[in-house]
Amino acid sequence: MGLDGNDILFGLRGNDVLIGGNGNDTLNGGSESDLLNGGNGNDRLNGEAGNDTLIGGRGNDFLNGGNGNDRLNGGDGRDTIIGGLGNDSIDGGHWVMICFKVMMVAIP
Repeated sequence: MGLDGNDILFGLRGNDVLIGGNGNDTLNGGSESDLLNGGNGNDRLNGEAGNDTLIGGRGNDFLNGGNGNDRLNGGDGRDTIIGGLGNDSIDGGHWVMICFKVMMVAIP
């Protein structure tokens, strides 16, 4: 759990819970299903692998779900949300959302 400053937190193996608190935090999940909550501030949340839940909170946040079926909620503010690979659920908060699906195609 972060404090009032600008924190950098890393998840390890297993299902991690990372909470940034106040400040402009960077939260990096691990290889399993993690919960990342940035709290107040302009935060950067990276789910990495696993079925993660990312919550930006107040502030202009950057959320990247990574691989897996993720749930991403930007909260209040002007957020950038990237689902990544998998079937993701995205909630942009009270702002206008522009969504697109990235498709990977193998070319022989």
